[in-house]
Amino acid sequence: MQLGKEMGLEGAKLLTFVQNQQKREQQERRNEEAEREEKPRKLEEERRRIEEKEKEPRRQEHELRKLEMETELLKQKEAMEAAKREHELELARLGREQNPAVQEPNREDRVKAPKLPSFIDGKDGLNAYLQRLKDLHLMQNGSKPDGPLSALLSEHARDVYSWVSEDRRCY
Repeated sequence: MQLGKEMGLEGAKLLTFVQNQQKREQQERRNEEAEREEKPRKLEEERRRIEEKEKEPRRQEHELRKLEMETELLKQKEAMEAAKREHELELARLGREQNPAVQEPNREDRVKAPKLPSFIDGKDGLNAYLQRLKDLHLMQNGSKPDGPLSALLSEHARDVYSWVSEDRRCY
């Protein structure tokens, strides 16, 4: 009121001026109260943002450790599977050693021998052909044949071969 009187206001104008000033002061107080109430909330939000920023490297480190552990676990599983396969192979190898009837042929046994063409009547000489059979067998095995090589002969040549005495035949 004193400010209004100093400004030269009187009566209704002074009353309106005082009411407006009171409303303005009340609004300022409400704003100050809201700001005081808002300040702790803003501070709390800022604290949370800072905590989140601080937590992020720890979270990333945790994820990295988790991935490293999963990788190590996979490596261990692979090593266990490899060891299991190796163990199974060793058991199979031991089983073959104990039971020779089940043994797999050696690599040397699986090598294919040179193939000798069949005897052709009228084109090949029987004596020369039989000598080639015998030489081939001796070259491959270093011993006398353990089975008849006559299977490569044609029908007529087999007949002739069968007339040869046992001690002169190529087996």
